[in-house]
Amino acid sequence: MNTLRNCFLALAALMVTACADESFDRTSSADEGKEALVSLSLRAAPESYGTSTRAITEGDVNEGTATDYKVTDFWLLEYNENGVMIGSPRYFLMEEFEEAGSSLPIILPTDESTEYQCVLLANTHAQGFSTTLSTATTLSALKAVCQDVSSFADLYTGENDLLMNGIVKITSTTESLSCLLYRNVAKLTLQLTNQASSGIKITSVQVRSVPDCLFNADLLYKNIADDGSATSKSYPSPSISETGFIDFVAEDCEINAGDETKELMYYLPRNCRGVTDATLESQKNVDVPDYATYVEIMAEDENALPLRYRFYLGMNMTNDFNVESNYHYILPISFADKGDAELDNRVEDLGHVTLEEANSYLINPMSTEAQAVYAVPIFDRINSFWSSTDGLGSNAIGSSTEWVAEVIWQDQAERIFNFCSSEGAVTEGNTQYASKGNDFFYFKPIAGKTGNVLIGVRRSGESTYLWSWHLWITDYNPSYTSAWQEGIYSYSVDGGHVYRYAGNTTGTNAWDTEYVNKYIMDRNLGALSGENVSNTNTRGFHYQFGRKDPFPNTTLYGIDGEPQTTFTATSGDCIRRVSGSTYFYVSIQYPYIFYHPGSTDWLSSNSYTSNRWNNPSWNTSDTGKSFFDPCPPGWKIPYTSSYNFFSTTGEDGTTGVPNAISTFSQGWNFYMSAVGSGETTWFPTTGMRSNSSGQISETTSRGAYWMTTLNNTVAISFEFTSSNVYSSYGHSRSYGCSIRCIQE
Repeated sequence: MNTLRNCFLALAALMVTACADESFDRTSSADEGKEALVSLSLRAAPESYGTSTRAITEGDVNEGTATDYKVTDFWLLEYNENGVMIGSPRYFLMEEFEEAGSSLPIILPTDESTEYQCVLLANTHAQGFSTTLSTATTLSALKAVCQDVSSFADLYTGENDLLMNGIVKITSTTESLSCLLYRNVAKLTLQLTNQASSGIKITSVQVRSVPDCLFNADLLYKNIADDGSATSKSYPSPSISETGFIDFVAEDCEINAGDETKELMYYLPRNCRGVTDATLESQKNVDVPDYATYVEIMAEDENALPLRYRFYLGMNMTNDFNVESNYHYILPISFADKGDAELDNRVEDLGHVTLEEANSYLINPMSTEAQAVYAVPIFDRINSFWSSTDGLGSNAIGSSTEWVAEVIWQDQAERIFNFCSSEGAVTEGNTQYASKGNDFFYFKPIAGKTGNVLIGVRRSGESTYLWSWHLWITDYNPSYTSAWQEGIYSYSVDGGHVYRYAGNTTGTNAWDTEYVNKYIMDRNLGALSGENVSNTNTRGFHYQFGRKDPFPNTTLYGIDGEPQTTFTATSGDCIRRVSGSTYFYVSIQYPYIFYHPGSTDWLSSNSYTSNRWNNPSWNTSDTGKSFFDPCPPGWKIPYTSSYNFFSTTGEDGTTGVPNAISTFSQGWNFYMSAVGSGETTWFPTTGMRSNSSGQISETTSRGAYWMTTLNNTVAISFEFTSSNVYSSYGHSRSYGCSIRCIQE
C-alpha cells in the first residue's frame, strides 16, 4: 500500500464589513467603562497547514468562496480585565450591517493601562441563542458553552455555514476593530484511490472517536497573540471531563480496484491528543493516545474476506494526533495492494481469527457481506476435562476420532451464522461441521444479524456432548484497555459502554485492589442490549453456580430458525428441568438440563466446596479464572465485594438502601462515583431459576447476579429489589442467577 500523507492548505482571507444597531441592550454602569462607536472589520483567518512530505500548492484543492467561509451573523460579547462580562450579549445580522454602515457600539475601558476583550461568535443563526449566553457571565463560563454533536450534520448551521469565533483586545483609545474569525472545526478531505493492482474492494468509510461537542468560543482554548493569531495550548484538549466521543455513521463507499479516485469531505471538532515517540508511518498506530480521531476503511480481498485500515489524523502521519480547528487536513490514500498486517499496524487482516480457549465468545459481525472466518479450538478443552478424574479419564478424543459440531439451540428465528470451511467456503444448507481429531470447527457470522447460539461437539453417531460453546453475536465490543481517568466512571466503546466503580476509602473493596484499571460490562452476559429497560434483550441468561452453559428464558430455535429438535424441553419452558443433583461429566453431556435438587448442591459428590465457581484444582488456582467460567476471553465473573458501592451501607452490612436514582423501574440506575450523585450504570431485574423447581420467577421485581466466592457451601450473589440491596447474599448453588463480566 502506498504511503499515506497528510497535507494542509492555506486559505486566502475573506474581508467582511459589518454595521450594528446603535442601541444597547442595557445601559452600562460607570465602573464598566465608556460607550463609543468604532468601526469593525471582520475577516476569516487563513486555514493553517503543516509540514508535508510532498509539495502542495494552493491550486491543489479549489477552495473558492464556498458557504463554509461566509459570515451571516454574529454575537458580540465584552469582558473586562477580570474576565467578567460587561454590557449584554448583542446579536447582529451581516446583511443589516452592510446596509446600515460600519459603526459598532462597544464599551471602552477608562484606564489607559486596562484591556478589555471583545469576543465574537459567528453563524449561530439564532437570536434565541441569548438564553444560552445568559450563563456566560465570565470568560470561564463562556469557555464551556458548546453545541452538542451527535452526527456530521450537527457541525453545520443553516445552509452549510460553519461556526466561527474571534477575540480582539480593546483599550481606552480603540477607534476601530479588526477581528480574525477562526472556524470552530477542522476540515478533512479524504482522497481514496484503489489501484487496479490492489486486489481489494473498498466497502465503507467511517470517521471515529469524534468529540461530541463543539465549543462556540473555541479560541479560549488557545493562545491569542496581539495580532489576533492563535496557537494551541497544552494537550490533551478537550479533556474527557469536557466532552464524550462518538463515531460518525459508516458511509457506504464501494470502490473497486481500478475505479476513479473518490473524494470525501468531513468537518471535525477540535481533538488534540498529543504526540508519541513513533518514527515510522507504518507504526503510528502503536500506543495511540486515548480518544484520538481516526478514519476507518473497511474492504474485502479477492476471497471476500474482510480487511480493516485505520488512519489516525494529525499534523503528520508518524507521531502527531492533534486535530486542530481552522485546519484543513488532506489525506490522499492510495492502495497498491492489500498491505501487510505484520509489518504495517494500520492494516488488519480480519479474514481468519483463531479464538483462544474459552467457553464463550463475543463475536462482532462486520457491516458488509465480507465476514471473518472464526476457528474454535476443541481438542484441549475436551481432553483436559475428559482425561481428568471428573471426566472419568476415559472419554478423551484421539487423532482419528470423528466428531460433529452442531447447534444445540439459538435464540433467533433466523440463521445468524454459517458453519464454513477453513477458507471461508459455505456449503448451501449446511447445518453441521464434521471433522476428526485435533481440529477446529469454523464459522462465519452473517452481516446485520445478532443473537446467541449454543454449539455442542459430540462423537459421530453419539447423542451426548463432549463440550459446548456459547456464541454471543452482538455489535457490543467492550475491549477498552486504557487506564482509569480521574473522575470518569463511564467509557464509550462500540455498541455501548464499559464502567468502573469508585470503591471506598478503606481499601478493602475489590475495586481498590484486584480490579484497579479493570472495567465491567454495561450489560449482562448474553444480553443483546444495555438499554435502560428490563426485558429478554437486556436480562441475558441464567447460570447455575459452577456451570459454564447459559439457560435462556425465550423460545429456542435450530440453525435455520426452525423450532429446535436437539432435545425435548419441559412443558412450559424452553429448556429441560430435571429434579435432583448430578455429576460434573453429566452436566457437560447435557448442557440444556437444569438440575434442581432443592436446598442442596446441583453437583453430586462435590469436592470443590471451597473453590470459586466450582473451579477444579487440576486446572488453575483458586484466584484465577475458572475452567468453567462462562465469560468470553479476557473477562471473568467478579467476586465478593465487587458491588458493595451499590448499597448506602457499603461493607458495613449485607443489606442497605440502594445507592441509585430514586425511581425503581424493573431495575436500578446505580451510582458509580458517589453516594447519591454522579454517573450511573443500569442493572435490570433478572429474576431467578428456582433451586426447587427450576422455574423462573421475580423477573420484574428482583435482580440476582452471581459472584465467584463461596461461604462454605453457600454461593454468594449480588441482589436487589425495589427497596433493598444485598451486596453479599447467600444462595444454594442450584439457583440460576445472571452474570455481569469484569475484565481479567
